[in-house]
Amino acid sequence: AIILCLALGASLWDQRQNLLSVLEAGGVGYWEVRLPSGAMTASRRMRELFGVRADEPLTQALLVDRLADESRAEREALMARVLRGEAE
Repeated sequence: AIILCLALGASLWDQRQNLLSVLEAGGVGYWEVRLPSGAMTASRRMRELFGVRADEPLTQALLVDRLADESRAEREALMARVLRGEAE
């Protein structure tokens, strides 16, 4: 059972690395949030797109602040729907 768990973990790690390579090759910016801490990490491209320096701490408040007004309004509406259980 332990060997199966290790093999599954290694497979998931490989799949994650493949996905990140594809995103990087496509010039797509992405970020990740670690739950429950809320700690965030971001790709180099995402930081470029949002104008966030490599040494600048990444927070949700910072990202929301960098959104265009229209995008911010859309995000707030979607978050409200998610919190009400109406969207994923």
